[in-house]
Amino acid sequence: MEIECPFKPGSYIMDEAYIIPSGKFGVAVVIANSVLDVELDPKGKTIVNGYGFARNVSLVELLENHQDFDIIINMGDGFCFYLEKPIINAGKVFSPNVRSVIRFTPTNSFTQIPDEEFAEIKSKLKLI
Repeated sequence: MEIECPFKPGSYIMDEAYIIPSGKFGVAVVIANSVLDVELDPKGKTIVNGYGFARNVSLVELLENHQDFDIIINMGDGFCFYLEKPIINAGKVFSPNVRSVIRFTPTNSFTQIPDEEFAEIKSKLKLI
């Protein structure tokens, strides 16, 4: 299934990105230094992947209490998005001070949200 992505092929820096439990705005893990890559495969299908750094221990803590996750993204004024249930892959090192690259692949189209809604969701988050 091809997802709808509002970006043309290229690499885009995300100002802010957070993994949150699906539909819940209580706790979150920061995805630092995050980038969104958009490409076209040989058949012209849009391929979207994102990556950044996260504290593995924080991801484990999130996984202990929740099963499904969403990602909220701020890419600058007027470019805030909500991604429902992307595929998330992360490293397997669990030392408290270790951050590793996590990768995510959207499974649903990008849902654009107003900057104010992003700010409201962010204000309710407790970073772990």
